[in-house]
Amino acid sequence: MASTASSPFVVVVSGGGPVGLTFSLNLTMMMGKHAKIIIYEGRWFVDQHGITRWQGEEQGNTRRNQVVTLQDHVINQMPSFIQEGLFQKINERVWPTSRNIPIREVEDRLFDLIQPFVRNGQVELIPEQLNEQSKHSIE
Repeated sequence: MASTASSPFVVVVSGGGPVGLTFSLNLTMMMGKHAKIIIYEGRWFVDQHGITRWQGEEQGNTRRNQVVTLQDHVINQMPSFIQEGLFQKINERVWPTSRNIPIREVEDRLFDLIQPFVRNGQVELIPEQLNEQSKHSIE
């Protein structure tokens, strides 16, 4: 999509898991107000207060409990605010050069980190799967 001096470059992201959220956070930090990021994720829902959240067992979704091992050289490439957000109160080392963190924690913490950008309008969260009929696919 084209960007003009008055309108931001629009990026549509399919999936709000760890990769989609990390990509979106990095792009938001690099592009600032010059980018509008729209993230589609079918595992989100809007609660009775209008807040987008991860679906839980009440909504028929089982969250991932697996643990991922992240190497220090990968962690060190992340912006410091992402590192701090991911590993606050978690510093479980399995090897001298890596840390374990549950995937659910990664998703929750990255989701929390993106909220300021949602509030200021840089990021829009769409609680549905992206498909050929999605609003941003046809525009």
